Amino acid sequence: MISKLRDVRIDPYLVGAIGAVFMLPAIAAAAPNAKSLAQIEACEEDASTARVCSSKELSNIVLQCGDAEMETSYYVKFDDLDDPENWPEGQLTANQGSFTCPDGDSLLAVFVKSGSQKYDGESLAGLPGGGGAVWSPLACSTESDCETSSETIEE
Repeated sequence: MISKLRDVRIDPYLVGAIGAVFMLPAIAAAAPNAKSLAQIEACEEDASTARVCSSKELSNIVLQCGDAEMETSYYVKFDDLDDPENWPEGQLTANQGSFTCPDGDSLLAVFVKSGSQKYDGESLAGLPGGGGAVWSPLACSTESDCETSSETIEE
């Protein structure tokens, strides 16, 4: 049996338009799952204290503290920051506060968990679970008002 094939040409713009029509319900269905990405600011108030601000509630803060020469370091975790009864000294609201290394040790880095940000760097020995985005804070300006905005992302 011999079959005849016809040369059929399809307009690529027509295919794209048809595909877009069928994709609209999928795009609309994804919108309710959109999450707000927290806008975070972290800066160094002094050698041992970080000021942290976020457009969303803070989940936890992890400070990497140690000696100024960075020969030794350890982590201090502040969590349950959404409950005012658990706020450490220096926390002003659910979205902002100052967090200090014990015994005046130097602040080496800050890990801020707020919204959907999480630490995605290399594995660090001793870093507590649930760490957020890492900051190596610079000195705070005196004008820091902690005003932040949020943007929506798809997950």
